[in-house]
Amino acid sequence: MPNCASAAALRSCPGRLRAPRLRTWGRVCAALLLLATAGPAGASGGEAAPERPCEPWLTGEALPSDAELEAAGARIGRIELRQRNIFDPDQPGEGFWGFRLVNRLHLTTREETIRRRLLFAPGEPYEARLLAESERLLRAERFFYEVTIRPVAYCGGRVDVEVTTRDVWSLKLSGGFNRKGGENDWHLTAQESNFLGRGKDLTLSHAHDVDRTSTLLRYRDRDLFARRLDLEAAWSENSDGRFYRLDLARPFYALDGRRSWGGRWWDARRHESRYHLGRIVDQYQVEHWYAELGGGRATGLVDGHTRRLRFGASWDRRRFAALSQQPLVRPLPADRELLYPWIAGEWIEEEFVELANLDRIHRVEDLNLGRRANAWLGLASRHAGSDRDAALFGASWGEGFSGRGGLLLAGASFSGRIEPPGLRHGLGSLQLRYYRRLLGEHLFHAALHLDAGHRLDADTQLLLGGDNGLRGYPLRYQEGNRRALLILEQRFFHDRELFHLVRVGAALFADLGKAWTAGEPGPPSLGLLRDVGFGLRLGSSRSAEAAVVHLDVAWPLDGPRGIRRVQWLVSTRETF
Repeated sequence: MPNCASAAALRSCPGRLRAPRLRTWGRVCAALLLLATAGPAGASGGEAAPERPCEPWLTGEALPSDAELEAAGARIGRIELRQRNIFDPDQPGEGFWGFRLVNRLHLTTREETIRRRLLFAPGEPYEARLLAESERLLRAERFFYEVTIRPVAYCGGRVDVEVTTRDVWSLKLSGGFNRKGGENDWHLTAQESNFLGRGKDLTLSHAHDVDRTSTLLRYRDRDLFARRLDLEAAWSENSDGRFYRLDLARPFYALDGRRSWGGRWWDARRHESRYHLGRIVDQYQVEHWYAELGGGRATGLVDGHTRRLRFGASWDRRRFAALSQQPLVRPLPADRELLYPWIAGEWIEEEFVELANLDRIHRVEDLNLGRRANAWLGLASRHAGSDRDAALFGASWGEGFSGRGGLLLAGASFSGRIEPPGLRHGLGSLQLRYYRRLLGEHLFHAALHLDAGHRLDADTQLLLGGDNGLRGYPLRYQEGNRRALLILEQRFFHDRELFHLVRVGAALFADLGKAWTAGEPGPPSLGLLRDVGFGLRLGSSRSAEAAVVHLDVAWPLDGPRGIRRVQWLVSTRETF
């Protein structure tokens, strides 16, 4: 699978241009010159290296490699920020007066907002991995479209680094309409993802979907008080209840992070529905109150991986009530109250690659192909305030594999509770995603999703249809405690940017899926259902909205005659 460092992939990997490597003889000469010009180690403790005459400066093709810089003990010199606005008037077609007006109205990200997210500082030893991880952290922010961090000059033991960013329009004033599985939903949103250029996220929205109408106010700050504290506060009033949330944490900001702590709380009341053949068969009210406090320690990044230990306590309380005197088709879910301490272990292996035109259109995607695994265990007791004795557990694994022109991403998880008389709410899942370049830069994609439940709580259903698979069938059409879904897509990407605002793609797809009940009473299975279709994909290249708009037409190939023979779907998703 090509990455952005390869010449063949540069057309599909925007914003990622590395300095050309030296030829063999050039490397030898540069290494000798490097040793000859290596001077004092420079300032320490994060202070800027002093300005001093230095000759000769190595730049461009003469710049030593990352390994040579690290071996010579080079230290960070100046960190130069090169900030690009939304549109570049020097580029063909981007000098339009309307684009220049947008640039003038846009407040460019503040320098201190960028510098606080860097994992390196002047005077510190040069480490290529810290530049790469800083680039990934900046690229993960919604207010940047492109980010490049690279060394640009070397002399006297000092290496100057250039950080290049391109902003996007961070103020989102929009309305949206989706149609999935024969159901409509819409929203009106005002969102500023880079408030005053400081990286703060403020959202106000009013939305309607198949479940509820809601008004939401949310604030997110990932750098509270300039101390890398992560704060999220949300308030929502819904047609069927409410939702309040408050999170405050100091997370493992980078792979080399050593400590974390945090807490979260939410209080929600809403109506929940049970579905059969796309129709609501039961409705009830649930009140969900949750609180958590925890912390963590880590080894830091050692030999390309980090190990983390987390610990804490959680309080999870759920109350259920019928909405009317009308009897329910199935029993009302049982109340639950679990107060338990927990401990978790995590393993993360660093093996990042930079690709494009996989799940996003013409945006760099950072994928970790290294092994990731975690496991956790909690113990609830009646003597400690729970309504039962139970052992709660969970485990997950993920890894990527590349070779022979293909890329496979695999993941699995399993969770549940052990309480008399045995396993309860056991839920296991397996996900496989395969990508392969076909037809030039176009992509073949296949995804397999398998889920299996055992003695699931009555408020949990495994559903299939519409928004969660099988695009040719009504919303939430099948249900059970087993679910299988296979997605096959041929994705087409276009290099052109329409009106310098939108990137366009297209897809041919086929879905195969089935949901059924095994090992316990349940509705009869409808068997394997299939559909085929095609659609357009639209991705904004100038706004903070990184999601992809889907315009799909799907035809069901199976099922009863009562369903529509053509399904029209309009949706916004995080992936292609």
